Amino acid sequence: MRLASALFFPLMLARDDKLGWRHTSSRRKYFTNEDGERNLVILNEYGHRGREYGQARTAGKYRVLVLGDSFTEGVAVGEDQVFTRLLEASDPDLEVLNAGVSAWGTVQQYLYLRDEGIGFQPNRVLVMYYTNDLTDNCIPYSPGIGPRPHALIKDGSVEIVEDFDDARFVRFLPPVPFRSFLSRYSMLFYALNERIWLKAKMEEYRRILIEEEQALVPAETKKIGLFMLSRMETLLAPRGIELAVVLIPSKSMLKGGGREWYDEIREFCGLEDIECLSLLDAMIGAKERGQKPYFEKDIHWNKEGHAIAAQAMIPFLAGIAEGLSK
Repeated sequence: MRLASALFFPLMLARDDKLGWRHTSSRRKYFTNEDGERNLVILNEYGHRGREYGQARTAGKYRVLVLGDSFTEGVAVGEDQVFTRLLEASDPDLEVLNAGVSAWGTVQQYLYLRDEGIGFQPNRVLVMYYTNDLTDNCIPYSPGIGPRPHALIKDGSVEIVEDFDDARFVRFLPPVPFRSFLSRYSMLFYALNERIWLKAKMEEYRRILIEEEQALVPAETKKIGLFMLSRMETLLAPRGIELAVVLIPSKSMLKGGGREWYDEIREFCGLEDIECLSLLDAMIGAKERGQKPYFEKDIHWNKEGHAIAAQAMIPFLAGIAEGLSK
């Protein structure tokens, strides 16, 4: 099973005791999107998507570390179509490291940045923020992937739970002995769970997740989300690293709905002097021009959406000369 997996079904995610899960290193895998396009995704030595960069920044280059979830990971588009590659191609003095990992919330992104990301010596960190980050920060698992660190409100303050367990995650595994152990180490168990059990239980598990997300207190999820951005700023500022937030609109927002969280983060960034870019106007403008930046069913950007996002972000990364002269 391990040999077959390595040859034909390479695993792009692996369980991790600190982050919940992370990208595996030095992997290649083809993904087929809903339009039938087959795209190769390449993970380098550090689990980043894209070119192989060492931890030391190249002399004379301006390095940007991009954090995010599946929007940043971008498995529905090819290597030369993902927005981080398009950003890098826009200027020869740019190095863009794509550290997006599917289903990561801002808590996981912060912990990765604190323990590993800073080691890549970025000049700037871009946090790609999407609406589900607010709930991902508070739900201590992702069905089908694993348990994770999360945050909660305790005595009115935000507390990050780094010593997490899998008590709530194992509900989504087949009810067999040692299922927690098997989910980590057995390729046979993984294959059966992924290809049979999860598909059979998909609607039930989706309902459970929605119920638990709806039980969260919106004011608390927003407080946690803003707190994590503040922690990132506190971590980066003394090191002279700039933090910037890029807000990713959902498809429904292009029709005028669901903007409250979006506006609150923009307001918070303004108060905290954190650079913030909204991609909403760029996506609405593209739609009005007859472009389709999102897939029909998939919530993510297609290759057109990645190109539109990159075009909007290029001016946002202006000031490279000033950064290089620091």
